[in-house]
Amino acid sequence: VKELVAGGSVERRRCAGVGARVEYSLTEKGRDLGPVCGAILQWAGGVNATAMPSNTTANLNAVHCPTAGSAVACGASGTVMVYRNSAWAAVTPAFPNASATLTSCRQVGAAIFVAGDGVFARFEAGAWTNLASRPQLSDLVPLSSTDVYASSGAEVVRFDGTSWTSRFTAPQVLRAGGQVGARVVYAGGAGVVILPDVRGLHPY
Repeated sequence: VKELVAGGSVERRRCAGVGARVEYSLTEKGRDLGPVCGAILQWAGGVNATAMPSNTTANLNAVHCPTAGSAVACGASGTVMVYRNSAWAAVTPAFPNASATLTSCRQVGAAIFVAGDGVFARFEAGAWTNLASRPQLSDLVPLSSTDVYASSGAEVVRFDGTSWTSRFTAPQVLRAGGQVGARVVYAGGAGVVILPDVRGLHPY
């Protein structure tokens, strides 16, 4: 894993909060290298890695671990998987757009949000709801079910429960997003790091 991070294929992000939590995601270079081959790594204390069957052969593009012992992953062919009770399983019912390539997934409480190019949806209470989408939608950072930030190319955009609005345009395409305390953080090409104030989304 260290070699993949050093080679620019995988991005390692340390998450703020109680306990040491790290998230890994494929970079654009990593997605170009080929299929993830249906294996998801389970990190044991951040030192060892063991292959864990995910019960899918779809290319997986993103994983989010909201709490210890739970995760959500998404990818090609509208694949959405959840990890609970020490096992991976497909979300049922399946995502309704089997041709969608999902590039971002996040879980907030009981809701799972997924996004891709022209795709944005929420899974909650056993049902999928298609929401307003945008081109190049990725790097979801949901603060609540009606307050979601994302990148759309070089733009930081915000979903208010009904529609998306552009909040800030970076000088480079944004590649990763996350939350540090009450702040939404985005990073992109040429070392761009955006630490916006989510109340007005002005860079610091």
